[in-house]
Amino acid sequence: MCVSPDAARYLAPLEVATRFGCKPETVIGWIRNGELAAINLARRGSLRPRYRVSPQALEDFERARSVIPKTP
Repeated sequence: MCVSPDAARYLAPLEVATRFGCKPETVIGWIRNGELAAINLARRGSLRPRYRVSPQALEDFERARSVIPKTP
């Protein structure tokens, strides 16, 4: 299996969940509904996905979910 040096920076759903204090199933839900971009490293035709989230995708997700208070 070949792994690029940048691949180590990609996070598994469990790592994203740990970062945000939620369950991995929640992260997988975000991926499946398109809120969080990810790549699937599973073999083609596999029924079990192996999602990984890039640092850029995580940053985009955080930006989209940021709450900016309205000024009165």
